[in-house]
Amino acid sequence: MMALGQVPEGSVSLEIVTTPEPAFSQIEYGESYQFDVLVKNLNFNIEEDEFIDSSEREFRFSGKLILFISFTVSKEGVLHVGPSSRSYVTALEEWDTSYDIAMPEIGGSNTLPFQYSSSRGYDSRVGVDEWVTFTVDTQLYVEQYRESEGEKRYYLGDLVGEQTLKFYVISRSKVDYVGDVLDAVDWDITRAKAAIAEVEGPLGESLGVDLRGLEALQTAMGAAIEEGDYVTAMALYEGYEPAWRDDLEEKLLAEVEDKQALESALEDAGDSLEELTQNFQTIEAALANVTASHRLEVQELEDALSEAKTNGRLYLFGIVIALAGLVLVFLRSSRTKPAPVVP
Repeated sequence: MMALGQVPEGSVSLEIVTTPEPAFSQIEYGESYQFDVLVKNLNFNIEEDEFIDSSEREFRFSGKLILFISFTVSKEGVLHVGPSSRSYVTALEEWDTSYDIAMPEIGGSNTLPFQYSSSRGYDSRVGVDEWVTFTVDTQLYVEQYRESEGEKRYYLGDLVGEQTLKFYVISRSKVDYVGDVLDAVDWDITRAKAAIAEVEGPLGESLGVDLRGLEALQTAMGAAIEEGDYVTAMALYEGYEPAWRDDLEEKLLAEVEDKQALESALEDAGDSLEELTQNFQTIEAALANVTASHRLEVQELEDALSEAKTNGRLYLFGIVIALAGLVLVFLRSSRTKPAPVVP
């Protein structure tokens, strides 16, 4: 493989200037834009037909630069398949060309203008959820040649400059769509708060579900749209993964686990309570038996006491009657006159 002459690094520059200058790399649908490719000689001091590398003295500078430029209109989007997604790019229209440019003097420049209407390549195959992009790709080479058998053979030498610009085509329908996406984020926040409140209400406690990421997305998207940066707004949305649903699910699962642990503890406590209840019933039955036996004994004692009282009264009454009889006998004997004595 032949080694071409080495061009001094940084000796030539390439720049694309767009008019009007698009804000946020966005161009308006239906508008025309001019792309000026500016080639500047910074310090390339090799004259035409001089050797590129004086030490090798084989390849000479032809005096020209070769510019390759291509234009591509594409549609881009994201294809969602289940939980995963895949980005895609489909070319709608492509064209390219090349130009010979005379090397300007040191400090000088040459300009090549190109026109583009942003409606080119934009057709009904593009959905509002897809981006239409316009890409300008340029490469600049130093042309070299070598003589062989009396003929000049030309080669592309070093790549001395390149630049790629990518623009997003903004249409009225696209702007409306981005606004609808922000509305969807607003609705998602409202729905999230309602769903969380519906779960927390019966629980009587806060689950602490984190909505800060979704609210930050809402704020950032709103700010980008306010500035007119629709590309950034959609990039924020497409790069966001809604975590609040997973967070809510995790908190609910944790709550269920806590409830299951509580139910298990309650079941254990219920078993213990049932055992204690059975023991209490046994003790209560034994106590009832003791109480019944005690009552029987007390009743027997009361009956015996009652009988003893009755017998005591009868005994005392008999004694009283006997004493009364003796008193009467005594009284009668004391009142009887003595019989006369017969001499």
